[in-house]
Amino acid sequence: MPMIVTCGCGQRLKVNDSLAGQRASCPACGDQLQIPEVQHASPTATPQHDSRWDQSPASLGRPQSNRWPEEMRSGLSGGAIVAIVGGVIVAVGAIVALVVLSISTRNVRTKFKATCE
Repeated sequence: MPMIVTCGCGQRLKVNDSLAGQRASCPACGDQLQIPEVQHASPTATPQHDSRWDQSPASLGRPQSNRWPEEMRSGLSGGAIVAIVGGVIVAVGAIVALVVLSISTRNVRTKFKATCE
């Protein structure tokens, strides 16, 4: 059965078990890498039972439905709303200031032309 060996350059190599304990060169960078020995599980070993898998989602504090919890569905926080409204007010103020400035500059140019002629 093939196993995956990762070279120092990040290249992942699929090597046969028969090469275990030997050295091979990486096709990407040419470095020599040691292929680890195959670790066989002992036939008497039994997997440990993880009791967390026996618990229901409700006992783990997870919502039972696919919907978001109420605190995550509430939308924007108060601080975010204040920041958005403040940004809109500043933007509108800047536009009004530009319009007023352009109108007043136009009036000054007209008066200046009239006095120079």
